[in-house]
Amino acid sequence: MGHWQYSGLIPSDWVGFIYLIESPTGKKYVGRKNRYIKRSKKKESNWRTYTGSSKDLKADIKHFGKDQFTFKILTFCGTLGALAIEETKEILKRNALFSKQYYNKYIYLKLINSRK
Repeated sequence: MGHWQYSGLIPSDWVGFIYLIESPTGKKYVGRKNRYIKRSKKKESNWRTYTGSSKDLKADIKHFGKDQFTFKILTFCGTLGALAIEETKEILKRNALFSKQYYNKYIYLKLINSRK
């Protein structure tokens, strides 16, 4: 499982998972990761070593060290459609796009920049 933590049963037919990364400062990131490379259902992606796609998150991992972060798998999904839906639900549930406590900031920044 690499650096990922998960306390439940892992389904054999999973295609991806929803995750939560937490920094030592308490800032969080919600995302999803595919198990396989998009064009191949046999070749695994880099999910075991993956640390998120946020530039700010990656900068903090470099600054604090990967071992200072927690990487939790929240749920496994059996289809790509379910993966997209579950990620969206988790982000909305946590209000992650509008909260400064999350690295997920794409919509938040777009709204701020559109008001300038």
